[in-house]
Amino acid sequence: MIVPIWGPPQSGKTTLMIDLAHALSACGKSVLLISPEPFSELSARLAVQIRPERSIEAVRGMRTNILSIVQGFTELIFILAAPYNADAFGDNISSADAKEALRQSEEAFDFTLVDCPSDCKDAFSAWSLNLSEKVILLSGSSVASIAWRSAYRRVLDTIAEKKTEVVVETLPLFSYPALLRQFRIELEISIPHLPNAQESLMTKRTLYRSGGKQGAKYTEALDRLAELLIRREPDEQHIPT
Repeated sequence: MIVPIWGPPQSGKTTLMIDLAHALSACGKSVLLISPEPFSELSARLAVQIRPERSIEAVRGMRTNILSIVQGFTELIFILAAPYNADAFGDNISSADAKEALRQSEEAFDFTLVDCPSDCKDAFSAWSLNLSEKVILLSGSSVASIAWRSAYRRVLDTIAEKKTEVVVETLPLFSYPALLRQFRIELEISIPHLPNAQESLMTKRTLYRSGGKQGAKYTEALDRLAELLIRREPDEQHIPT
């Protein structure tokens, strides 16, 4: 199942993707994480050095199976991201190559999570929004989120029937209820604020299963989101080899 994660800038997309992948893998699901950005926050966050032959650059032409391209992270979590020597001004991945990579990933993995940039201009983001059965749409946590929703309202209208509205409370004092009222957002999952999250990420690769009461609530919310996706998943299970 292809699941794009999309939302305004600084809405918590990359953190949610990593933590959701851990929640899904805890249920025995194989997960591919795709980061289309040329400066991959994903690989930096996971402290993985992506070699060119095991990177999103190897998708060009798709002359090989996607399983020979992706970078393994754990037994069930895999990464497709920019290499460590990526050129931000290099050629973009073509629409045809991105579509084929997503098609193969859907066959090879239980879940393909795509960390869509907020501007959604790259081929991976566009095709993932088009091909997916479910889109995780983040609310954001600033006044700029309101402007973002207005600017992208036409795209948002096209995914209205398959979106799952999620709030990631990245700021402790932001009025999330006011934002939800502004856009009449029907919230499905709220990921609670986790104190000292940024400090924790300096030494940890995921916030999933963090300690304490707030950590337990955070993990419980991720588990609910994982269960929601698993209920919509096709019956066939994929174990990459």
